[in-house]
Amino acid sequence: MTALLGEIGERDSIIFSPSCRPLEQKCLDKDATEALLARVLIKETAKKITVGEMRLILRSSLKFFNTEPTLLDISYPVNICGDIHGNFEALLFIFSMGGWPPTQRYLFLGDYVDRGKDGVEVFTLLLLLKLRYPSHVYLTRGNHETAYMNKTYGFMKECIDRFSREIWHEFQHVFDVLPIAAIVNHTLFCVHGGISPQLTDLSIIENTPKPVKIPRSGVLNDLLWSDPIETVSEWIPSDRGGTCSYGPAAAELFCLRNRISMIVRSHQVVKEGYEFNSNGRVLTLFGIPRYCGKECNCSAVVMFDDQGIKVVDQKDAPQEDFSLLTMTVENKVKTKPGLYSDLTIFPNERKGFRTP
Repeated sequence: MTALLGEIGERDSIIFSPSCRPLEQKCLDKDATEALLARVLIKETAKKITVGEMRLILRSSLKFFNTEPTLLDISYPVNICGDIHGNFEALLFIFSMGGWPPTQRYLFLGDYVDRGKDGVEVFTLLLLLKLRYPSHVYLTRGNHETAYMNKTYGFMKECIDRFSREIWHEFQHVFDVLPIAAIVNHTLFCVHGGISPQLTDLSIIENTPKPVKIPRSGVLNDLLWSDPIETVSEWIPSDRGGTCSYGPAAAELFCLRNRISMIVRSHQVVKEGYEFNSNGRVLTLFGIPRYCGKECNCSAVVMFDDQGIKVVDQKDAPQEDFSLLTMTVENKVKTKPGLYSDLTIFPNERKGFRTP
């Protein structure tokens, strides 16, 4: 099953036994990971993952994420994706359109759970892909990957209904060791929410030890909660409470100070699935169309490679039944070339980061 996801057009023909015995090893190996992937790729069988299997996935993931830095250093090419919020079909659509690991590399910016009904399936699929293809899938943390949020907005109930409160707690342990942000090719600062007036140097993130409990204020809170704003130049308290909003001058100073060209973030629904702010210094992405079945928004993915940055909007995403899609689906999305030519304005100058 080496080509499990490299030839995902054959996904529906993957053979597995829904009645196979629960896995007994203490940590997932390659074969066990692939066997679970084959099941999780199909929602009906993903729903049959046992408590023991879920615990094994979570504990294997906990061990792995403890080895990753709090601030990731990623080279391109990579596709960057925003909020998924428990929409399993939308996640499958992203992979179907963009290509499945290991043929493509992905960075997700958090908010995998809550709001939607399939947070368990969404995060479990991403964990298994991460375990199987660790250099092709990267996950950072969103504000909903915190206990105080996901106990309120649906994920705790989902875990208890499916498994137990104990499993919900084990999910929180994994959330607490997810990376907080990523630098892509010395050029893009990728994070769920945004920047902070207290984030004077990226070493503040790099030097944050795991596990990370997100406080209700301060740098870590701002990284997951803050938003861009156009009506002020620098900083203003956020309407969300407990965090801030940052204007064009604040974004510009952050980019210049840290020798990056753009902040890529998610956290907000935007009509076209993407939106540029702060004179092109900030790009907001949202990963699911028709958010919560109410919004009239599209979704979008950033593709970043040696040719620059492209924003791929997904206006032709099917409205409901994404689950039948495979890698052979016709790519109907519009591709919009990057609007900015200065993405390598500070090439290879970030101290301590490798040259790709």
